[in-house]
Amino acid sequence: MTDRAMELRAQGKDIISLSVGEPDFATPPHVVQAAKAALDAGETKYTAVGGTARMKQAAALHFARDLGIEVPVGQVTVSAGGKQAIFHALMATVSEGDEVIVPSPWWVSYPEIIRFAGGSVVPLVTLAKDGFRFTAGQFEAQIGPRTQWLMLNSPGNPTGACYPADMLLAIGEVLRRNPRVMVLSDDIYAPLNYTGQPHATLANLCPDLADRILTVSGVSKSHAMTGFRIGVAAGPQWLIKAMEKLQSHSSG
Repeated sequence: MTDRAMELRAQGKDIISLSVGEPDFATPPHVVQAAKAALDAGETKYTAVGGTARMKQAAALHFARDLGIEVPVGQVTVSAGGKQAIFHALMATVSEGDEVIVPSPWWVSYPEIIRFAGGSVVPLVTLAKDGFRFTAGQFEAQIGPRTQWLMLNSPGNPTGACYPADMLLAIGEVLRRNPRVMVLSDDIYAPLNYTGQPHATLANLCPDLADRILTVSGVSKSHAMTGFRIGVAAGPQWLIKAMEKLQSHSSG
């Protein structure tokens, strides 16, 4: 759908696209100038698979400053967009027959990545009357013996649903009762929160569960840099290392 919208726009048609999640403003000039300066300085060679030391330090600072997640540099990785981080995390942990709980409506890539990894999608239906948010009880009712992950996208694509701290704390209680279940917290839209309330994220609220949470972020939405393909992820060291092994053979 996105490709079709771009094709029609290239033909001169006035198109309003409701498909891809992309800001309608240009990348800020200071970002463009920094990118140009890096290219002029010859920063065009291979880097470490998980990102340069400077980039990882910046990512760790972002997680601490913007999301309230204190994480060492060794538990941070940089990827070609947030989607690649999600892809590698699921490929590293999901086996044939494993289940991943995904709230619906969902971002189009979640179920496809899960199936690519050999897993099964367990839909967790949400309704408009509930703000397209699920409760801790609804989540727990979907957990089975093969549940591997919960996909938690807040603010959510495509609904914009935001989970406040009290709902996330209740989800944390469910996780404590189900110690094998992990959470992929997709916070890429955190800067686009229009609820009037501060952004809340699970890894900040439940630090005792940090070894079971992967938080994904990036600059695509916050800085209108979708084409730059820069994603960052923070999580347990064993998972970050597994993701970087995959990255070394996919794009690193």
